Amino acid sequence: MICASVLLVATIAACSGGRDGTVPTNEQHLTGGSRTASAVAQAATNVMQDPGFESDSYTYWKQGGTVSASIQTSVVHSGSYAAKMGDTTTEPNGTSGLYQTVTVPAGATLTFWIEESTNETSTKYADQEADVRNTSGTILSTIYSEANTTSGWVQRSYDLSAYAGQTVEIYFGVKGDPDGSYHIVQYVDDVSLTGTSTSAPTATPTAGPTATPTPIPTTTATPTATPKPTATPKPTTTPTPTPTPSPTPSSGSGLTVVSQATVLSTIQAGKKVQLSTYTLEPSSGLLNALVAAAKAGASVTVDLPSDSYAQSIGVYSTDEQSAATLEAAGGSVVWDAGTQSPNPEPLHAKLAIVDGVGFLDGRNWDSGDVILRDTNANDLTTIGNALALNPGDGTRLDTIKQDSLSMETAYIQAHTSGTVDFMTESFGPGNVASALLAAAQGGQSVHVIVLKSDLDSGEETVLSQLQSAGADVELNPASGAEKMTLIGSGTGWFGSSNATAGAAYQIDWGMDVTDSAVLSTLSSTFQSVLATCTPYSGS
Repeated sequence: MICASVLLVATIAACSGGRDGTVPTNEQHLTGGSRTASAVAQAATNVMQDPGFESDSYTYWKQGGTVSASIQTSVVHSGSYAAKMGDTTTEPNGTSGLYQTVTVPAGATLTFWIEESTNETSTKYADQEADVRNTSGTILSTIYSEANTTSGWVQRSYDLSAYAGQTVEIYFGVKGDPDGSYHIVQYVDDVSLTGTSTSAPTATPTAGPTATPTPIPTTTATPTATPKPTATPKPTTTPTPTPTPSPTPSSGSGLTVVSQATVLSTIQAGKKVQLSTYTLEPSSGLLNALVAAAKAGASVTVDLPSDSYAQSIGVYSTDEQSAATLEAAGGSVVWDAGTQSPNPEPLHAKLAIVDGVGFLDGRNWDSGDVILRDTNANDLTTIGNALALNPGDGTRLDTIKQDSLSMETAYIQAHTSGTVDFMTESFGPGNVASALLAAAQGGQSVHVIVLKSDLDSGEETVLSQLQSAGADVELNPASGAEKMTLIGSGTGWFGSSNATAGAAYQIDWGMDVTDSAVLSTLSSTFQSVLATCTPYSGS
């Protein structure tokens, strides 16, 4: 499901996570870490503005999702107002949230009251969540992500002292995938972010600049996923490739990390938009931006998969609804059934070029994704060819799956020392797995994160081999995952290609990353996801 989130922005160091850290929390008071023992606490001041939403306005709290959150009077903890995300009868079609930007004081504690209700049993399709984000909207840490029901209002507290002096966004929200039989909602009220001062100035604690903690409540429960029904397969249509674009050249690295909001606003204001995605949800922020651009007279072309596998899991039927909406607004859709040489398998890549600027996403253009903005001339040519269903390899960017994974394999093999941090969604036997196994057997510290919901017998065989070789193997409870390999600090591999041997000629992407700011974001993302994982215990 897509997630509706309520955002609360505060000044905090570094913290990250995703909506799918499957940790439903029972109703109780939750507290984080302890304060510095030598500090003598003085009167605390709440740095949050309008903490109880009593202004009944969005002056201090801002909308932070694809579906508007509300300030309402029906369910409140104190005063006359409280924030509401989601609904008691349905789920939002996307994310719904509110956020506030603040600077975190020394010895910071985040405290708030929350009331939750849902009939979801896991966070695979929907969740209630709170996140710490940077001022660009990128998640630094997930405070909680759950599918939970409380008996009335519950107070929670989290230690955010590690973020002292930093300006961040605190985000509360709900996400969902509308289904008539499910609902999810959370109410938030009386939000407080306070710090401690000390009687002796020298006793004031300072947070290390590189700390990347994840606030964790003291009690958690492990949910059991409830599968949703599979959509009826749809017939395949014949793809019609779009012409290769002529991008605007740019020199240098050309890579920067941007938020989903930046991508959507760029699309909406664009004059020529070319984009590929695996899933395009009806009423999503992405579809809304594409439709708005088309209605404004822009040239909008979207590539979508129409192969038999996409039909069997319901992706095509969902995309078909969105395609009809886009075409009615004047946009164009290219269906890729995987029959066009040289890609006998259909696209999986999430790529875009908007008015000569490229964008690359490893997931499906969701709010918590690491999205790259790319102005490098060689990359733009490679992206443009892939969008024209003519994938190939560039200087540092490959858009054929087997080639992008060969790049990842070579990267692992070339670095025979240093900690290996590897994350993927689907995983199985192949060159990447063999390279990771060799690294572990060679004595390197290897951390492997795979998506729990994608486990099968072939994947578990490989994971057991890695674990026996000394690798740390972790299961990610989320509904999706980034794909990356990081070793050392100077370079890394990032992409949308899953480390599996199947669909070797699929339109997908992977690239060599050397930009320090991008690598820092990838490392923070890896560590934040790792904090939500559970150790693999064997098949």
